[in-house]
This record gives sequence, structure tokens and C-alpha cells, in this order.
Amino acid sequence: TQTPTGSTNVTCNYTQSGLADGRYIYKVIVNDTLSAGNQSNVQQVTVDTIAPFIDYIGLTQANGTNVSVNYIYVNVTSSDATIGVANLTFILVNITSGLMTELNRTFVTNPLPNATINFTSLADGTYMYNVTASDYLGNKNTTSRRTIILDATAPVIFFTTNTENNATNKSTNSILINVTAFDANPANLTFILVNATAEVNRTFLTITSSGNYSFNYTSLTDSTYFFNVTLTDISGNKAFTETRTVLIDTIFPLINYTHPTQANGTNLSVSYVAVNISYTEINFANLTFILVNITSGFTTELNRTFISSPIGTLLNFTGLSDGTYLYNVTISDSSGNRNTTERRTIILDTTAPTIDYEVPTWGNNTNLSMTSIIINVTFTEVNFANLTFILVNSTA
Repeated sequence: TQTPTGSTNVTCNYTQSGLADGRYIYKVIVNDTLSAGNQSNVQQVTVDTIAPFIDYIGLTQANGTNVSVNYIYVNVTSSDATIGVANLTFILVNITSGLMTELNRTFVTNPLPNATINFTSLADGTYMYNVTASDYLGNKNTTSRRTIILDATAPVIFFTTNTENNATNKSTNSILINVTAFDANPANLTFILVNATAEVNRTFLTITSSGNYSFNYTSLTDSTYFFNVTLTDISGNKAFTETRTVLIDTIFPLINYTHPTQANGTNLSVSYVAVNISYTEINFANLTFILVNITSGFTTELNRTFISSPIGTLLNFTGLSDGTYLYNVTISDSSGNRNTTERRTIILDTTAPTIDYEVPTWGNNTNLSMTSIIINVTFTEVNFANLTFILVNSTA
């Protein structure tokens, strides 16, 4: 209650401090000294010193998320206990090469407790967003600013130099893999090696940039192997190399002569050389038969025959002239392992020796008055073996 003094028109001020947030009504009653009175209309005032509440909910991505999409979905809930939320402001910013560019600012008035906006058709890149809630008295509250990386582009990966070619056969116990990986936001490489029965190895390699990467599988046992590499980026996009096959075979083939191959050093009265072999090898590639002639100290290769059929183990060199020949056979497997028989020698001689009597051999039907017979001969033969002298009488 105030008692003013003075003139007819009086201004009175009243202050009520320490009010809690809420809605208040007031009126003013005036009385004069003659007990006449009057009162003002009832007025309403709202006290609101608290900013609205706002927070992310629902399908809004966590801060620092990497996703393989071209949109950003933002969902918030907001409230103001005293006067209500007047509007929401959704802001989307793009970060490119260190520069920040505001792409979108959307106002939502008279929002329900939950409000959603979906920023669509966005290019790959890094984005930041937040939402501000304002009440009717201008109090504001803003969510934390969240960052999201959009990456809807698949990575690129391919094999490079020194990687084993597909369908390779090798005689070493290692497999080297080299790849080139391209992606703006790479995460890891997965090298996978399997054989015909099980997964042999799965290796994860964390990477942070595009480039060339390699892995070498060592101490592998003989088998057929399959390998590939997967590149994954931080948004979950994946790229795969083709799957390649490698046969590892470190065991040398076994090879031996068999019938009717002649023994080493054989002399025959024929015009051919027959060579037959047997072998042990599961990855057969070919046989190489080699025939060499030796004449007057000179060695001349006469024939080199390749046989790629695993059943072609007999070869007959025909139409040969008399002479000394050397031969051997080499077996190769599909991994390049080789083994060779010993080199054998054979002498071909189809020409009969010549022989004739020489002095002092007596002529035919000679009558002698002595008790001895002298026989002398001359012969021509390059491969002499022996002479046999035979004497018979008329009765035995």
C-alpha cells in the first residue's frame, strides 16, 4: 500500500523481486480521502528466466559418425515449462579444405515436443550441425555441435606388380600380395588366404591413406591356394580384388627308365633307339627326350622332343645310322620343378664285319707234308669284339 501526496496526478512505482518463474496476475486499487475508490483491470505477466530444454533423440547419428549415405537425419526433443518453445533453428555446415560453409538454416515454428529434419542429396564430405530452441521471451538453448562424415563412394583396390598371377604354379613356399588402395577415408585392408579345405590366414591391416600395401605369406605347405583382399573405408563401404589361385609344389618329380630302354653302354645291330620311362608327379607338365650323336669326337644334338601328354612315356628314335648315341629324358611339373634321368650311351652297328685269309694261310684244298696249319686273317670292323678260329677233321 502506498499513500501518495501532492497533486492530483500521481505516479506510483512498485517492484516485487525474487519471483520464481511462472505466470502472475495483478491489479491496482485506488482510494481517495473521502473513501471513494476504483481499481485497474487485471493484468497478467509471465516470468521466465530459464532457457528451453533441447536434446538429440531417435535416429540422429552420434558425433563423429561415418556413414555411407547422402543425407543427414536430425531429430530433437524440446520443451519450455513456463512459456513454451517458440521455434527451432536447424543449421547445417559443410567443411571442405578447412573452410566452413553454411548450407542450410531451417526455422520450425510452434514445434511439437519432437521435431525432425532430413538434409538430403548431400555430396560426400564432412558436415556439422546443431539445433537451437528459442522460447517466446527470447531465451535460447543450443544442442552440442555434431560432426558427421558422409561417404557413399565405394573404394577402389587392385593387385599390382609382383603379386602372383592367377593360376600360377610355383616351386617356392611363399605367396606375395601387393595392392593399390584408393579411398578418401580408408579404414583397413583384409588379406585372406585359403586352401582347398580351410581358411589358412586372415590378416587385418589398419590404414589411414591411399597407397600401395603388401603382405607375404611364407612357410606354406604344398597345396592349391586362393587369395583376395578387401578394402573397407570408415563408412563401411567395401571393395574387393578378384580371387586368384596359386599352386605351390616344391617336390621334384621322380623319373626312371623302364623296358624296353637299353642298359647303358649297349651295342645293338638295329637302326633305332627306344626310350621308355616311368615317373611320379601329380602336377605333370611335360617330358623332354634328347638324342645326341657322337662322331669323331664331335657331339651333335639330333633330336629334342617335347611330350605334354602324361601317357606319352615311350619314344622311338628311328632311321638312325650306325654310330654312338647319348640320350636322356627330363620331366617338368607345372611349378617348374625338374628331374632328369642319367645319360645313357648306345652303339648302333648294323654293318657286318669283313674278313679274309692272308699269307701265310694255305690255299683251299692244299696237301701238306707237315703236322701244323697256319691261319692268318685280316678284317674290317669299327666295333671289334672277337675272332673265333674253328678246326675240324673229316670225321668230327
